[in-house]
Amino acid sequence: MTDRTRELWLGRLDAVSTGPRASANGPSDGASSRALRRIGVPIMLVTAVVVALAPFIGQRPADQRPLYALVGLALAACAVVLHVAPTTRPWVVDTVAIGAPTLTTLVLVASTTQVGVLPMLLVWPAVAAPYFSSRLGTVLTVAVVAVGMATALARTPDPLFSTLGWTVTVFIAVLCSVSVRLVAERSEALMRSLDDRARRDPLTGLLNRRGLDDVLDRAWAAAGDLHVAVLDLDHFKAVNDAHGHAAGDLVLVRFAEVLSAHVRGDDVVARTGGEEFTVVLGPCSPDVALRRVRELVGAFAAVDLEVPGALLRCTASAGVATREPRHHGAADLLRDADRALYAAKDAGRDRALAAAEVSVPTQAAAPRVLTPLGRSGQG
Repeated sequence: MTDRTRELWLGRLDAVSTGPRASANGPSDGASSRALRRIGVPIMLVTAVVVALAPFIGQRPADQRPLYALVGLALAACAVVLHVAPTTRPWVVDTVAIGAPTLTTLVLVASTTQVGVLPMLLVWPAVAAPYFSSRLGTVLTVAVVAVGMATALARTPDPLFSTLGWTVTVFIAVLCSVSVRLVAERSEALMRSLDDRARRDPLTGLLNRRGLDDVLDRAWAAAGDLHVAVLDLDHFKAVNDAHGHAAGDLVLVRFAEVLSAHVRGDDVVARTGGEEFTVVLGPCSPDVALRRVRELVGAFAAVDLEVPGALLRCTASAGVATREPRHHGAADLLRDADRALYAAKDAGRDRALAAAEVSVPTQAAAPRVLTPLGRSGQG
């Protein structure tokens, strides 16, 4: 199971004691380890008590009691270590929570004179390994169970433990592992889909405000060059009033397509409001960032937008902000980009201005409607 899958699956478990995760996109081995600890510790303690009391409940020889007590004590010690050890290494947690119960159970099966239902204790590692560990960890766990049970079959003093017992145990272990793996992977696909939908604008398919916030948080933490452009369609209300909201939706979708077609691979485009879009630009100089946003504005202004009953030419205005030492977070950067956008609107629209740029007001131009004869009118 991938780290992302484990985070999605274990987020609800982890939230019980740690609250929401700081990032919704990165892997979280710590979340998986904490969840495995919370589940593994009580299971190991219960198993330790059951094993320690087994000779007193069942009809087992008295001389076997020290063996059962030792195995129970070992499981209890592993549970304590798992609970208090300040380790952040997931493989250590996996080894103690899954490997220790597996090995101690196999030792007990190989040494006791009455195996009985002891192999059923291997159900926990067979279920936990595919749920919490990597795919390699799952394969190793099943392999250890198969080889360990074969060794126990050869060494056990219990004449009633036969090849049938080995076969049933290994079959159950494989069945549990495969079943949990299939459930986990199918749930991963579903949860990834839901997670992606929650961060996407349903009309344009672009990231929404939530998705953009995640991108900005990661970009800000990277501590490199960061440029943000906020773009807004000019006179969009006039389009809705004159041609209807369906036409307005077509304009929004076309604008999103133009933005997506003209950005670079490391840029991120999001729809953050009704007719407002945001572009996070990849590494470049402030002058290059402004030039590229101006190219976006110009590319959209040159597009004929076909809506029912008319052919429109619309424009957009944009404000561009660059990360500076005075900015304390991505929110400050967005506020500067917004101020530059307002300045571009005041300067006449259909343009892009940098946050520090002084604008010169000019007369605004409303969307033009192109008739089949090529004449234009107000939209």
